[in-house]
Amino acid sequence: MKVEVCIKQSEVRVRSGIKLVLFFAIITCVAWILNITWLAKILICFVLFFSVVTLVECWNAWRLKKKL
Repeated sequence: MKVEVCIKQSEVRVRSGIKLVLFFAIITCVAWILNITWLAKILICFVLFFSVVTLVECWNAWRLKKKL
């Protein structure tokens, strides 16, 4: 696979990861406000997991751009 294609795919994953993290964060806030703490705790785990994955993809895109 070409490096340009890998960069493009990583950038797309970063954008969609940010949207996913924001979506789960909003749902977590709603669950916390509605006092559904068990759901909020599970969603916090999702937010943390997808934040880490998004950061790794962001680092990967930056690293590949730097290599070019």
